[in-house]
Amino acid sequence: MGEKTLLVSLTCIKRTDTMVEICKMFESLRLKIITANITTISGKLLKTVFVEADDEEKDVLKIKIETTIAALSDPQSPMSM
Repeated sequence: MGEKTLLVSLTCIKRTDTMVEICKMFESLRLKIITANITTISGKLLKTVFVEADDEEKDVLKIKIETTIAALSDPQSPMSM
């Protein structure tokens, strides 16, 4: 991607609240989203997000996003879907 663009791509099982929870997750991270796309294929959601980030921020954002997704995926987590 470009110098200041980070690509985030997710694939997950489609449930009634999945899209809302993913959007809330990205909103809670207060990212500088350039554009986002959600596609539904065969019971799955594919979300692609382009985020503006400096080189120094990219590693931190990657960890932040992965940690938040892991919390959503953990059935014991209060953030769980």
